[in-house]
Amino acid sequence: MNNKEQWIANVLDSVNQIAERKPSPFLFQKIKNKIDLQAQLPRPANNQFNYKWAFAFVAIIALNTFALYLNSNKSARQKAINSIELNNQTVYNY
Repeated sequence: MNNKEQWIANVLDSVNQIAERKPSPFLFQKIKNKIDLQAQLPRPANNQFNYKWAFAFVAIIALNTFALYLNSNKSARQKAINSIELNNQTVYNY
């Protein structure tokens, strides 16, 4: 048991021998310059993306409106055809 505790103590003491790494004195300045350069770069325009979604939305609304218009015309025509057929059947039955 004593041997195991001695081994653990040796391992923990080996951590004390590790030297702390010192960063380059210019590291902060390098990072700050990269951030500043990224802020100065022109950002790509996302307007094309927005225009595509707007166009798709308008196209869907237009197609739905057109489909409703065609459907309403068909129903009006179908009502007229049904009334004519009903009228014809009534005449032929007598």
